[in-house]
Amino acid sequence: MPTLIKEAWQQSFKWVLPALSLLILVACNTATGPSPVEGSLADMTIPPQTGRNEIPAAPAGDPPTPVPNPGQVFYVAPNGSDSSDGSIGTPWLTIQHAVDSVAPGDTILLRSGTYAGARIEQSGSAVAWITLSAAPNAAVLINTPGPNNRHESNLEFETWEGTETVAYWLVDGLEVANAPNWGIDLRGSEGNHSHHFIIRNNQVHDNGLSSGKSGIFTGFVDSIIVEGNESYANGEHGLYLSNSGDHFQARGNLLHHNKNCGLHLNGDLDSGADGIISDGLIENNIIYENGDGGCS
Repeated sequence: MPTLIKEAWQQSFKWVLPALSLLILVACNTATGPSPVEGSLADMTIPPQTGRNEIPAAPAGDPPTPVPNPGQVFYVAPNGSDSSDGSIGTPWLTIQHAVDSVAPGDTILLRSGTYAGARIEQSGSAVAWITLSAAPNAAVLINTPGPNNRHESNLEFETWEGTETVAYWLVDGLEVANAPNWGIDLRGSEGNHSHHFIIRNNQVHDNGLSSGKSGIFTGFVDSIIVEGNESYANGEHGLYLSNSGDHFQARGNLLHHNKNCGLHLNGDLDSGADGIISDGLIENNIIYENGDGGCS
């Protein structure tokens, strides 16, 4: 009999802790209000994003504030030619040629297809941002670095000339995958930070799998908004903001199944500058199933 009583008690005890946990959760929610994340992941939606080149809400400091582009619109297509004029009827062939050819205020629209990436070394201006975007309803895949790339990333925003900064770019609606290192890679220098970027509505995945690199990476970059992206299955983090970059926003992103963190911020004091990332806003991101290789 003592054995039977013990076994019955053990079976009933299996339900005690879950029930007690539920009571505690209900009590906490009653006292503090509803949890900011309710329902299952399938029920959640990323909050609406601002339209291209509209001014987004931003924290104090010096956030990106793009204005309507006053420049020309150029096209890139898999059947284009870099010897053409990049017009709607005679598009360019490569992203590298396009980013080297446009001026502040211009827009580059990529038609459906698969492309090599590019190293972007020129800048827009405070009153004339440059846009790199998928054309309306286009499915654009960038799945390998471009011929000028220095870090084996698919899209690199960096220059080692002049002020060593790249600035005033909007990147919208691209799929960036299978880079040997980083998918979207934005960098300045310790003394001169690159600045003013919006990285929006991109799908970034399966980058840096053998090298342990991230989907979206910034180093010494100020005034950046990263919003509405899905970054997943990358070899390090989904989104990695590093090297003392200030005035940032990370909002409405879906970051999942990355090897390390979904979202990682690291001031990197040993890399120079003040080692502090300040004046940031993190909101409405959905982050889950990361950290198989460490972190969370």
